[in-house]
Amino acid sequence: MKTTTKLKLIGAISMIALSGTASALSVSHVNWDPNYIDSTDNDFLSEFKFTQWYSASDTGSAVFNNGVAINTVTSTVAGGGVGATGFYLEGVGEIDRVNGGFSSGPAFMDAGYELTFAFGGISLNFDSTYDTTNAWVRIYVNDLAPNYTTPAGSGAEVAAAQTGTVWLDLVIDSLIFTNGSNIQGGSVSATLRAVGGTAYSYFDPKTLEYNSSAFFDTTANDKYSNGGNGQLNGNTITVPEPESLALLGIGLLGLAGQRKLKARA
Repeated sequence: MKTTTKLKLIGAISMIALSGTASALSVSHVNWDPNYIDSTDNDFLSEFKFTQWYSASDTGSAVFNNGVAINTVTSTVAGGGVGATGFYLEGVGEIDRVNGGFSSGPAFMDAGYELTFAFGGISLNFDSTYDTTNAWVRIYVNDLAPNYTTPAGSGAEVAAAQTGTVWLDLVIDSLIFTNGSNIQGGSVSATLRAVGGTAYSYFDPKTLEYNSSAFFDTTANDKYSNGGNGQLNGNTITVPEPESLALLGIGLLGLAGQRKLKARA
């Protein structure tokens, strides 16, 4: 192979690699800068508002009308027992900030879309801990905006927040109370792990940090939290995996080799 041909191939591969390092990503109408801050830290920083409640069944989706009065939940735990109480924590919310973009502007979503999420399957134990074996979290992109307000106020609103494209499908690897909080309200910290969704391949590593707080009004014996807020942070990339670049380079070199053989024929 001539030296000039080799240089052209190296240049082509380099250009393709550089094209993967664009300063902004757009995935299913969500736009953000994967190099928002120093690469050693999380560069996908999001904030959200949400509503949560306890349900007596796990249906695989958050169902507003399944809410159980908070004092029923706390009295069940106080009554003592072993293992699961039969109650599940679930809820819905809206992500209203991603990096430097906000729902109020400058926008991080394409016009007419919003980023909502739902969670559930978080089993409450008698010892006030949670079993996250079957827990799930899904982030949705939909065009029914606005379909969520804080706090959520109807079954239709909660159902609408769970429509559209699954942008990120996650499981919960750990979930604990922080700062002396309990099942009546307070703060939790969790580790989530991406397992699917249209944005799945852009998160590396697949683990995300989750922190939130919400409270129930025990005096009013509410079924639903009075609104909550939190953060979900992770790291994202734009450069294709090294294996992909290597295969692409091999393909280009192979193509050049075929041309060389044809030239000799």
